[in-house]
Amino acid sequence: MTDIVPVPALVEPAPFPTTADRSSGEYNTKAKTWADTEGLMAESLHAIAEATHTNAAAAKEAADAAATEADAAATAKTNADTAADLASDWATKTGAAVSGGEYSAKHYAQVAEAAVATLPEGAINDAATSETDAWSSEKVSNELQGKASLAANTFTAAQNLATGAAIASAATINLDAATGNRVHITGTTTITAVTLTRGPRTLVFDGVLTLTHHATNNSLPGGANIATAAGDRAIYESDGAVVYCVLYTKANGLPAAIAPYLHVRDEKSVGAGGGLGAGSPTTRPLNTVVTNTIPSASVSTNIVTLPAGTYDVLAAAPTAIAGASTPHKLVLYNNTAAADVLVGRSAQISNGSTNSFAEVRGRFTLAAQGALILRHYGPFSGANNLELGIPSNLAGKNEVYSEVQFWKVA
Repeated sequence: MTDIVPVPALVEPAPFPTTADRSSGEYNTKAKTWADTEGLMAESLHAIAEATHTNAAAAKEAADAAATEADAAATAKTNADTAADLASDWATKTGAAVSGGEYSAKHYAQVAEAAVATLPEGAINDAATSETDAWSSEKVSNELQGKASLAANTFTAAQNLATGAAIASAATINLDAATGNRVHITGTTTITAVTLTRGPRTLVFDGVLTLTHHATNNSLPGGANIATAAGDRAIYESDGAVVYCVLYTKANGLPAAIAPYLHVRDEKSVGAGGGLGAGSPTTRPLNTVVTNTIPSASVSTNIVTLPAGTYDVLAAAPTAIAGASTPHKLVLYNNTAAADVLVGRSAQISNGSTNSFAEVRGRFTLAAQGALILRHYGPFSGANNLELGIPSNLAGKNEVYSEVQFWKVA
């Protein structure tokens, strides 16, 4: 590009002589001086003209360059505006593709939002590629859980099961929410129900509490309640309908549960005979409860009331009647149903000086609550106070005659 050059200064001519100079005789001298300087001025004007022409050419070049740069700037602005619009479209445009069938981020977000709100929970279609086939996080989780089900497998290394956070005892404990397959149970609150879809879960009890049997929500071994102790372990499983405690191990090695038990008998003071019979059959007295751990079981006026269930029974009662050999038999009788429950084995009185025992033993089931008594068949006339047993007469030891034990096994 042509450089700008300095413009030379204008050479001013000498003053032109005036008429006054004629009279002074200086007119010709000044006229010559003026003529000489007039040539110098002409030369300076020529130099100024050349410099001005050079500068004008440089100015034109600069103007042309400026115009070119202005065009480039305008093009750049147009390109920038286009890029900004395109960036905006990629971010926010909805309803149509931005370019080549591709949509904006906002478009995909709206489609995903709509899909989550209206998604049908149908079967998986792994071949689906439409953008409207998006699934909610819950659906994805459920499908992954279903696809993660294992068929028959052989593990070639140890599989470690996590110990989860402890669960506080409560009326209902939720083992589905356990954070590991093995958890400690803290506290002493009675547990009456367990929530579990499949399992297994291993429980370690940290203290003393009661596990209450329930047919579906907490099915315990033997159908009996269990009193836990620190260090006891239990394994729970479920078939989806019933939650089972499939194994219970006590820390002290004793059986996990003992069947609920009722022990009742006829006790009298030292030296007192068994009492008079009242014909055949005679209802044997039962006046003393030794042990009762069967819920809802009770004894009153020689009648044992038991709730519905299955029981093992062992009963015995003596008699001592003088005279010839006489048969006698003990029967467990249901007053409520007016029917024999179990008939005992045959017995024979050999003489009147010793007790002869009749027994009833076996298993029976009550479909409903029953009022049970011991019936003793024999030659009871009511004439001898020893008909229902001869006393032992041991100091400080009460006499015991009729006796019955029940174990509730189901």
